[in-house]
Amino acid sequence: MNLQALLLVAASMAAHSTAEFTVTSGTTEATTSSTEHVSFVKQWTLNSATNGDNIDSIDLDLAGRVYVSYVSGLPSGVLGYVNVSGDSQTVVDAVTVSNDDTNDNDDNDNDDTNDTDGELNVRIGNSTSTTLSGYLLTEIFLASSGIVTDVKSQRSAQVVVEDGVLVSSSTTAELQVEASGSSAVYVSAATTAVSVRQLQLDAAGTASLQFNVESVAASEEVQIDAQGSAGVALLASSVEAATLELEAQNTGTICISAQTVTATNYEGRDASRISMPNASSKYTSTGTATCDESTVPAREPAC
Repeated sequence: MNLQALLLVAASMAAHSTAEFTVTSGTTEATTSSTEHVSFVKQWTLNSATNGDNIDSIDLDLAGRVYVSYVSGLPSGVLGYVNVSGDSQTVVDAVTVSNDDTNDNDDNDNDDTNDTDGELNVRIGNSTSTTLSGYLLTEIFLASSGIVTDVKSQRSAQVVVEDGVLVSSSTTAELQVEASGSSAVYVSAATTAVSVRQLQLDAAGTASLQFNVESVAASEEVQIDAQGSAGVALLASSVEAATLELEAQNTGTICISAQTVTATNYEGRDASRISMPNASSKYTSTGTATCDESTVPAREPAC
């Protein structure tokens, strides 16, 4: 089934229907690799249970490094793969992969009527585990492009979301990216124009979030929230929204690199920690950050 057909089937599903995609786990295997810190590998297969199943939400609780990618040409019925590699069997075996679609309608994003697909949950140990150590790379390969509307990362992973993963053109979608703990999230789609109903970027704790796209247009709202000492950087040539709501709490910072920032309604708090260095209209922002682009980490295991 091609992508267009999948979208048509998904659109016809009831508002709160649930996608029961299945997860098949392989075994952990020792391997010899030219890549440093790759001694053990494991793969999970994400299988469609019914026609129209998709993965539209990804919840990560990981250490090390994560890459989320779109790949074409996967076998029929396969929604994707999760590949894990690391320097020890203990670290690789600590990773779990599951379908958490029950929580896909429980993310407080006011957009549950559009959450008709499933949430992929990938985590290491439990949420309070601090005893695991070692090098880890988690790679998520998805069969459908432009489907994911929600990515959440907590703990300490460096997460790279590549071009073709996130929804980029939808009149109904809310696109939400969240980073918490000490994680760092890089949305790397510099040539993609994003046009959605709502865009929400959230960072908390000591996390960082870099959203690098060609442009942003939201028919309703762009909302950016930086809490604790977290930082959010929106790198785009232009940002246009009916409502632009920016909130930098505690010592959190927000930086928008766009030369053109247009909003019918604007609300910004705290103005001194909100920066728009290149914009002709800075609204009430008085921050002095320069929105320097951070280098995307390499696709290799990390601590």
